[in-house]
Amino acid sequence: MYIDIIQAQNHMPDHYSDYLQGYRAVRLLEESGTILGELVWRVVSGHNIEITEFGIFKKNNRRKGWGTRLLEAAFEDMRQYFVKINRPLWKVYLFCEEDNEEGRGFYESRGFRLEVVLKDFWADGNAVMYSQVLKF
Repeated sequence: MYIDIIQAQNHMPDHYSDYLQGYRAVRLLEESGTILGELVWRVVSGHNIEITEFGIFKKNNRRKGWGTRLLEAAFEDMRQYFVKINRPLWKVYLFCEEDNEEGRGFYESRGFRLEVVLKDFWADGNAVMYSQVLKF
């Protein structure tokens, strides 16, 4: 396994690629180049980051520590980005489906804090917003 960091113009789910200019993607790949998972992030309000997409694509590849590895690599990419532009990074946030128990458990066990439940955020349900203050 290895990590690849790219501009997110070639984001794995092709239906997102048309509006991801300025976003960064951190990918977890097999030696063959097959993408196992991806985390896409963008800078918002100058010193905060939104994780817009995150996941290990195939269910049978989950619960192997790869999501944690991907998140840690993304945090390091964020840190390096903010060092390079000489600005402080304050907070990372993301939205998740309210009924996504697996995802919510993952975020909570990695230090994200539930901020708010957003009723009818998506056409098919509610969302929750998680955040984490990063100190680096």
